[in-house]
Amino acid sequence: MGAAWAKPEASAASAVDAGALIRLTGGLFFVILFILGLSWALRRFGGFSGYAGGKIKALASIPVGNRERVVLVQVGKQQLLIGVAPGRVQTLLVLDEPVTDADAEKPRSASGGGSFAERLRRVMQQQNEKS
Repeated sequence: MGAAWAKPEASAASAVDAGALIRLTGGLFFVILFILGLSWALRRFGGFSGYAGGKIKALASIPVGNRERVVLVQVGKQQLLIGVAPGRVQTLLVLDEPVTDADAEKPRSASGGGSFAERLRRVMQQQNEKS
């Protein structure tokens, strides 16, 4: 008699487990789709650019290695030159005179004197002369 009672319970338990497994799989699929959609939207619409209220802006960036970059950042009215590497961000220079869009509109020499790299070189030379 004990065996007769065990069979209906086992089939009912496996039916409940199959339904729970289907709900679990459906929920997991929905969460994965939500995460993929959210990541697409953040890439498409610029991520968290409005998070700091527009007070912090990356003005220019140049790679200096495989995974290293030099970035010109404006915070309020002050501009900073920072080095970015995996696991490390370091302030390289605080600019006395901000680099403006007018600097970019000046005629460039044949060697590309108006490029970001050239402007960076000139600013760093000026800082070395002051020191």
